[in-house]
Amino acid sequence: MAAKSGAKARKKADFQKVKFKVGKKLAKAQNETKTDFKARKIILKEQLVKKPTEGLVTKKRLNVKELLTRLSHQSVFVRQDGINGLIELVEGNPKESIVPVLSSIVPGVCPAVLDTDSMLRTSTSKLIEAIIVKVNMSIEPYFHILATHLSCAMVHLNTGVQADSLKLMRVLIKNSTALLARHANTLIENFINLISRKVSNTQSSGSYISSGKIDISRILHVNPNNNITSLNFRVRLLVELGAFLAGILGERQRIQVSLPYDSWQTIIVGSLPNSIRNEGKQEVWLLSDPVQLEKFCASLLPLLQQTWSEVDPGKDRHNTAGEALPDQAADTLACILNIITQLWKVTEVCTQTSPIEVDWFTSQLRPGLNSLIAGFPYCRHRTKLSKKKKKSQEMLLLEEEEEFHHFDSVNVSLAFLAGQYYQDEELQNDIQSFLIALLSDPKRDGGYNVSHAVELILRLLPADTGKSQSYEESALIDSICSCYSRLHPLKKSRITLLQVLLHITDIDHRNLWSFTSVSAWCVKLVEDLASRDIQAGMLDVARQLKQRNCKQFVQALKSKENSLRENIQKRGVRGLTTEDANRQLSFILK
Repeated sequence: MAAKSGAKARKKADFQKVKFKVGKKLAKAQNETKTDFKARKIILKEQLVKKPTEGLVTKKRLNVKELLTRLSHQSVFVRQDGINGLIELVEGNPKESIVPVLSSIVPGVCPAVLDTDSMLRTSTSKLIEAIIVKVNMSIEPYFHILATHLSCAMVHLNTGVQADSLKLMRVLIKNSTALLARHANTLIENFINLISRKVSNTQSSGSYISSGKIDISRILHVNPNNNITSLNFRVRLLVELGAFLAGILGERQRIQVSLPYDSWQTIIVGSLPNSIRNEGKQEVWLLSDPVQLEKFCASLLPLLQQTWSEVDPGKDRHNTAGEALPDQAADTLACILNIITQLWKVTEVCTQTSPIEVDWFTSQLRPGLNSLIAGFPYCRHRTKLSKKKKKSQEMLLLEEEEEFHHFDSVNVSLAFLAGQYYQDEELQNDIQSFLIALLSDPKRDGGYNVSHAVELILRLLPADTGKSQSYEESALIDSICSCYSRLHPLKKSRITLLQVLLHITDIDHRNLWSFTSVSAWCVKLVEDLASRDIQAGMLDVARQLKQRNCKQFVQALKSKENSLRENIQKRGVRGLTTEDANRQLSFILK
């Protein structure tokens, strides 16, 4: 018994001796400090934040400061949440509440234009559009920040940012052309860099040869792995470039109309209003410096020719007239002609002369125009619908007949440009036949530039040379008269067509006076003045016809004098005061 109790006492000893064995790791002490812990940041989004109840807040009770703070977060989802919240604030509050916080919203939002996430860049463009639509011209003090970030996006190293810069460009062209035009000098050059690159010395010496004033030191970007080198992106870029040039021209015209001043005020600078002086400092070099314009056209026009050569259906074979273009080729041709038309107007404004008389413009344009005119007149394939439905045999036959449709807007612009430089009789006959078919078809009304068509018509109706009347001239005038009769009295294009009537009844065109359609047109004009809505342009044409003592017009006018007075007293004249309308009416009826 004594032995057992001694063994138990040894087992219960407070400090037992530990026997170590060779090669065996030591056991860790109970009081060892562990250093393998991990730390994580706890982000409290809304739990412990006091929610504001007044001012600009979202449904989640987030104010502008909190939303802008989220735009700098490392998570793209948090940044997207901040953009969505700002869109909610802008669209859900009045202008008076948004304008005071623009000084913080615009600088905080603009860096998102350069974000690496595509969806976030798209949302940012939508937010900027919502802001401009809401505040209108109140964005002016902060617009230079937008323009600067747009310029950075267009030359960004990330090709996705470059591509999405066109979305922001479209927003600014659509909603704030006047402000965007002030930054045109920088943005125009970015368009060229976005679509092309400079040729190296080895490439230029081996593949490209300098020819006159045409700059061939640049070529289109070519990289199959780059999304900004695709044809679809080029078409998008050309669309925005054409709209940008049109916006610059429109803004200049708006300034001239809204800020008229006398010639003597240009000499005495002190007498000019401040607004006029400020507008003069914002002149775009494209509209004021012929040397810079020449360099720009020399870079751009060859690039347009290279773009067309990629999709031209007739580059490897003879392109027959009237051949249908596939969708990509048709869209590309429309963009190219729109830009050339805008450059035509810009050259006319900058040089103060007709572009035909500008040698450098002619030498740069004609090489590309030769390939464009080869397939005139063009038509294009109809776009096929994605949904498939059962159709009867009659419907299928009808679709086969209408497989192609007319490309009138492009054909009119192309004929307008070609008619300026080519006096080929065959081409002139083709243009005349095209115009007759165009103006005679009521289904094609409104699908083309009427002013270009009228200019073509005036060129195709020669002065009196003693020759007998031709069937083509008679058919052309008949088609114009029928087109005039179909259009609504208040259509602007209807007034444009009346310029042809003034041209026909001029003393230099006596060979056209005896056409029956001329008399019918004069009668129709009098009937419109006596029974339908009247524009100021109609009354002005009637005054000129009365001054010329046009027999057809004067005879029709005598039988409708009372009806004409009653109609003007009842309806008035669109664009004229009652006093001015009565003054012109008294002159016409005296």
